[in-house]
Amino acid sequence: MRAFACVAVAGLLLSSSAVAQVPQAWKIQLQCRGTNASNIPTFNLPAGASLTNQTPSINDAGQAAVRAAFSSGQIVDVVFIGRDGTGSVVVRTQGGTGFSSAEMDLTDSTLLLTRAGGSAVEQRLLNGTLEQSFGAPNGESVVSYTRSRWLGNSVGYRGTTAGGVRKWIIDRFGPTGREQRNYLADGAGTSFLFLYPPTANAALQMGGKVDDSAGNSAIIRMNAPGAITTLFSSTEPEVDFIAGGTDMNASGQMAFFVRYNTSIGTVFRLIRGDGQARTQIAQAGDLGITSPTMGNFPPAISSSGLVAFRARDAAGDALYIGDGTTLKRIVGMNDIVNTDLGPLALGFNFGGANIQAISGPIDINTRNQIVFCGVLSNGSIGMFTVSPCAADFNGDGILDFFDYLDFVAAFSANDPSADFNGDGVIDFFDYLDFVAAFAEGC
Repeated sequence: MRAFACVAVAGLLLSSSAVAQVPQAWKIQLQCRGTNASNIPTFNLPAGASLTNQTPSINDAGQAAVRAAFSSGQIVDVVFIGRDGTGSVVVRTQGGTGFSSAEMDLTDSTLLLTRAGGSAVEQRLLNGTLEQSFGAPNGESVVSYTRSRWLGNSVGYRGTTAGGVRKWIIDRFGPTGREQRNYLADGAGTSFLFLYPPTANAALQMGGKVDDSAGNSAIIRMNAPGAITTLFSSTEPEVDFIAGGTDMNASGQMAFFVRYNTSIGTVFRLIRGDGQARTQIAQAGDLGITSPTMGNFPPAISSSGLVAFRARDAAGDALYIGDGTTLKRIVGMNDIVNTDLGPLALGFNFGGANIQAISGPIDINTRNQIVFCGVLSNGSIGMFTVSPCAADFNGDGILDFFDYLDFVAAFSANDPSADFNGDGVIDFFDYLDFVAAFAEGC
């Protein structure tokens, strides 16, 4: 069953330079839904499967993946991959050999999973077939793997040794066997007291937060072992704290949260930087965002520089995206989304002050599609993809006949914006593709 909705979202203009235009309308689509309630069916998942506190991932083709777990005499882990409201379980394991709920990376060709406890990283095909397992023994003496990312023919991660030394490593199986490149290490004999879980890209850049032996923190990026570029330092004025969750895109831009002590109090800010320029994407107070919740989960940055993140406003959890000029609240607490059970609101009270609308981290792909796990009003949790609504041609957040008229005008004038399918040629196929998208709606 296909379930989706289009939302026009509240916006805020910020005084900063932009690198990409923030879409005004979005299509929200349920891919799977889990619940451990016996009176509520699951959707695209085995009966009883739960998505609590999972980390979803989305590839550039728009496929999304998530781990689910349920009990059938013993704990069973499954991994679901889906798109357009359909999909299937591609991996199933049980008997205490499951996968980490915090580790998942999906590319167009590879599903990267980390075993529970971080004991190994597995490279799999999208049908679940195991290709390679990165575990012990290895030359860097790694026994635990965190924040693993597939980089095309390598995997990047933070590895921890039995002695507690943390390392940022690029790892692959080459022609002569396993090859590990130790980018950075902490502990005795180094300048670093602690390395946080990094992010990495296909250019084999690694980046993240580090604490040095002097008690300072920084966001750094490395192009090779020993080649450090500092993007941000806690020694800068008013800086109180740098959050550990970061993300990096293909060009080496990084997104991260910083807490400042200002004259009006403590304020979190979301920053995008590349070592030369910085842009403030958002700060507490924008669109009613409350400061204490910013920085709890890593942001997600796309190749075009748009940064998505989750935070809270007066209503509760919400999903946002910004480019430094425009900030949008896409969806959140009390908003209605279409599901396999019909329209339902986001948000459920698990008891006391534990009211959630979003569970776990988010992810974004190069097409600015976002994946998140939403907590529904019946207590079940669904994995949703959120896609820019391309048929909203004039970008006013409303899909109507004015979009059609504006597209026809651009098409008639041979304007570059009329290359709707992005093949570099403005022709009748662009018109047909726009009409199809317009008819489908958001």
